[in-house]
Amino acid sequence: MSPNLATKNTSPTPDAPGRWVVTEFGKPDVLKWHPWDPTSEVSGNNVLVRIILAGLGGVDNIQRVGGFPDPRASKPGFSTGYEIVGEVLALGDSMDLKMLGTCSPSKFDYIRSLGVEPIDRNASDLVEQVRKLTDGAGVDVAYDGVCSEDSVRNFLAATKPDTGRLVVFGLMGEIASDGSKMLDGAQATLGRRLQQPRTSFFSLSQELHNEPEVDDFHVIVDKVRTGELDPVIAKLLPLSKGVEGHQLLVNGSAVKGKLLFVVDADLATKLGVQSDESR
Repeated sequence: MSPNLATKNTSPTPDAPGRWVVTEFGKPDVLKWHPWDPTSEVSGNNVLVRIILAGLGGVDNIQRVGGFPDPRASKPGFSTGYEIVGEVLALGDSMDLKMLGTCSPSKFDYIRSLGVEPIDRNASDLVEQVRKLTDGAGVDVAYDGVCSEDSVRNFLAATKPDTGRLVVFGLMGEIASDGSKMLDGAQATLGRRLQQPRTSFFSLSQELHNEPEVDDFHVIVDKVRTGELDPVIAKLLPLSKGVEGHQLLVNGSAVKGKLLFVVDADLATKLGVQSDESR
């Protein structure tokens, strides 16, 4: 489990996870803060996310009073809302994922904190270590950002025989040691390295940027950056003020813009959001 689970937050229990729960359908005061061990529910296809920011809007109001057409909100005992920005900390066990990562030994602790088992990227027995960590089976998919002759050979050898795949996503091995140039062209390198079966190269489609939705997104972002479009934030609230936030929704005429809970304590400090006062 990532140590970020213990990151300080702006809730009534700033040193531990928790959630606002709808205890019965009704006014904002039906919301009660429940300390919560989320690790007990990280199973099946569930994903554990540490929330950094959360939006508060009309759907929260509808869910709290019992009018939201979703089975998960059909009876009390749930938390309202679905607008979040956060960080994935853990995956459910039915996903049955075991991740191995190559890096230098100085980064082992960091890699482990991400839920990944580290292996020295320069180890002469890299393939043997992967086999040992996978009960001799090898991995289903190996991702290679180096694409050197050795990395392609070793990573493919570390996959499951006949079914394992190697996906190359970078060509770091073809960059000069002083960072000045490519030693060979990308197409030529890939042509040499990816002749073996079960190997492929991944890149975003060059046509992605031509999709109208992407163009619209960039237009909006550019307008925000230049100040032509200025999103209106009505109020930034600490998570401890969950009931007050819902009361603002009820008295909607006083809200002009977006309501946001700043959940991460460090971010709240930077923005001047305090648990005993908000802006």
